[in-house]
Amino acid sequence: MSVDVVGPAISHHVPVTPLITGFLFLLGGSILLEIALSLAFCFVVFFAFTIASYWGRVVGIRSVIILCLFQPYIHIFHQASSDAIYAALLMLFFFASFRFLHSQNYETTIVLGLIAFLVYFTRTSGQILFVFWPLILVVLGLFGLRKFIKHALVFSCVYAIFLLCWATYFLITVDSFKINFHSSFFPMAKIHAHDEIFYPENGPASMELSRIIKKNIEEGKYKDQTDLRTGRPINDFETFRTAGSRSLNYLVMAPRARYSIEESNRLIKEAAIEAIIAHPRKYLRGLITDLHENFLYGRMLDYTDETSNYAKERRKKAKGEHLSMHENMMALSIRDGNQQLRVLLDSYKLPNMYFWAIAGFGLLIGTIGFAEIVLMGYLLYVIFSSLP
Repeated sequence: MSVDVVGPAISHHVPVTPLITGFLFLLGGSILLEIALSLAFCFVVFFAFTIASYWGRVVGIRSVIILCLFQPYIHIFHQASSDAIYAALLMLFFFASFRFLHSQNYETTIVLGLIAFLVYFTRTSGQILFVFWPLILVVLGLFGLRKFIKHALVFSCVYAIFLLCWATYFLITVDSFKINFHSSFFPMAKIHAHDEIFYPENGPASMELSRIIKKNIEEGKYKDQTDLRTGRPINDFETFRTAGSRSLNYLVMAPRARYSIEESNRLIKEAAIEAIIAHPRKYLRGLITDLHENFLYGRMLDYTDETSNYAKERRKKAKGEHLSMHENMMALSIRDGNQQLRVLLDSYKLPNMYFWAIAGFGLLIGTIGFAEIVLMGYLLYVIFSSLP
């Protein structure tokens, strides 16, 4: 494959996740990949314990219990996606940062710069670490201004050198001296795959994007693709519009046949903004629902449900059909053991929001003391009982 072809593809998907998951999949298949991601979660638990133990061993143990009970977080380590790699590298960065609190040497600063770049190479949103880490040094006030400037410069130089090489690569391959071409994917992911509010009538950008997609459908570019939820082939615009994550990548890549990468990203961002303006209630309702299900409650993922995508992939694998790496991960029967715990928690109405409350109460007792908690509770009872 020529460099000018690889350039735009890599600009859309940063390479760390494909390199790690692809190598493990080729080496040992989906089983090895599942084991590797499970080991990554074990290291995340170790890093969380080490960081929390900075405030005491009991706090470290409680933090591990909270992490292990937080099902949405555990679930990402059962998918062949960037989520698990990103979460593991991010926790590694925080772990190395706490090690820096003790050592405060330039070797650790260089390692932090390398990890920060790997985080960016997994998800482009990792760029925030370039500002986050020096800002934390300022807030903590660990050392004087001169030493802070030296460490910040070392960290920034390591990070900037790699970013400069990455930007130079794109200057050579796609004639654009920038590093973030992936920013159009995430705004459209919620609009198209979750809320399904992408319509041609939303505005001019949506109309133009829809016209390009309809032309691609007429030319048969998506004829071999099917909607995973319904099994219908993507041979008309309405099926494409409601196909969710299956058609999301095609939507993001569609304008690049006619426009440059920057113009394509601008068109998709404008279409996303038009969708939010045209359907604000549905967008906000979806935002609140996602927050409740994924962060507070924890959406129950029934791997044993015969109508789920997991069961569909298992049936396809049993028939000997060719599966992609992601589909092979979904077909693993090793997931079913986790379902028993999920069903048990759900039967007792113990979603993750309750674990947050219980864990928070436990941490409060460990920090303040049980007697103080009882005293504050009694005072609050007296105050509220005296109100009219």
